[in-house]
Amino acid sequence: MEYRLIAILLFSLVILLLIGIFLIWHRINKNRARLAKETQEATSSLVKNFEILREEIQKQINNLGKRERVSAKDKQSYFKLKEALDISERYIGKEIKDIEKELK
Repeated sequence: MEYRLIAILLFSLVILLLIGIFLIWHRINKNRARLAKETQEATSSLVKNFEILREEIQKQINNLGKRERVSAKDKQSYFKLKEALDISERYIGKEIKDIEKELK
């Protein structure tokens, strides 16, 4: 009789453990899917914003090109802005790829 009770308790414990593992696994997968979606949305938003910034820089370049004389200060400002934009784009892009890699 005692063996039967111990077997039932152990079986119940194993079932509860399996249910717990399944629930934790399900929650992890749900969070992972949510993070993947948010990462994709952030990537899309960043790409769109960098395109807008690039267009604005190009407009400024065109405005500089229409002038008869462009000062060295204006040229320097343009190159610094473009360099900062390129560096930011590479850095943020790398970080997003790292996040995406961790989610897989």
